[in-house]
Amino acid sequence: MRVFKRGKSWYADYIVNGKRIMKSFGQHKKVAELFLKDLELKEVRGELRIIDESINWNDFLDRYLEHARVSKSSTTCRSDICRLKVFNEFLKARNITKLKQIDSLLMEDFKLLILQKNSPKTFNHHLDLIRTMLNRAVEWKFLRENPLKSFKRLKNNRVRQMRFLNTEEIERVLNHADPFMKKVITLLLYTGLRKSELIYLEWTDIDFKN
Repeated sequence: MRVFKRGKSWYADYIVNGKRIMKSFGQHKKVAELFLKDLELKEVRGELRIIDESINWNDFLDRYLEHARVSKSSTTCRSDICRLKVFNEFLKARNITKLKQIDSLLMEDFKLLILQKNSPKTFNHHLDLIRTMLNRAVEWKFLRENPLKSFKRLKNNRVRQMRFLNTEEIERVLNHADPFMKKVITLLLYTGLRKSELIYLEWTDIDFKN
């Protein structure tokens, strides 16, 4: 660690985790010296670390899904993947490529998009997943802090009672469905898939062996 002058500006030259960094302090030599002293104290306490915010969203997504497959149940992973496909389409439409571009303003726009066709509860599921991912990004040193940590969940005032179809009702629905929808309804009945899970189902999601 050292302080040096280049032209009219003073610089702090230091190394963290094997990476060399030079930080400019303009004409303030004393500030640069104090900055290095603070770094030395943080190094002794083990608090010094580099945050690499250059990672692409897709690269981070791949890493997170790899982590999720190990730490979450297969059912939860399938639900996460369905929700992330919706979020990915939104990011592509906005030309968002970097993880650090995700912030509360962007989430406000995503909220409006989801609420056009879905309930507040559906948005809350999306928010919980994305916020969890960003917490992991902070832990992995890809972000300094979670930009959505204070983003509020929506109140779900819609009360919905669930009623299951009986055998007679199922037969009536299937008998009145066209050939394509009959296959769709049968698949939903036998698997218990959610609508969103069926819409985004891919061949790679199917385990033909088991």
